[in-house]
Amino acid sequence: MDNSHSTTSSTDNADTTDTKAESPAQGATATVVTTTEETTTIAAQQGNVNKETLATVRPVAAELAQEFSIESLSAPAVKEAQGQIQTVALQMDGIRTQVGQIKDQLPGLNQQTAALIEGAEALEQMYKQIDALAIMVESVAATVQDVNASMDQAERHLTSSALQPLQAVLETLKMGPKGFR
Repeated sequence: MDNSHSTTSSTDNADTTDTKAESPAQGATATVVTTTEETTTIAAQQGNVNKETLATVRPVAAELAQEFSIESLSAPAVKEAQGQIQTVALQMDGIRTQVGQIKDQLPGLNQQTAALIEGAEALEQMYKQIDALAIMVESVAATVQDVNASMDQAERHLTSSALQPLQAVLETLKMGPKGFR
């Protein structure tokens, strides 16, 4: 390649996009000027796009060409971009690997979760049974207290009934013949 510029122009003043590429082997720079009109005309000739679509695409393509005009591409910039792309690709592969590992772990985690849920339900049933037992223990304790109170009362009654004859004997002894005194 030589260092001259090849230029293609359009008669209807369409926007142009300049792309310069530097050949790393030769160090030469070539400039290719492509008009939006030429690009859309080529697409239409190939039968890829109808003319109505081309009419709407041309202004957008012209605007994009102005926004993203690449003045020059150098070999180091291309290599840096390739390095960044490779880094991103490696990161994406790492993420895919991690996602795959997580997907592989999901069935085991689901089983563990199901076991935990079953365990929690069993614990809930046990707590309900413990609550029922606590109510029964309270009821038994109240009954035992009632029985103890009844036994105390019966014991007092029996004691007083059993002591009545002894008390009568003691009373008679106190009032008995004077010689015993």
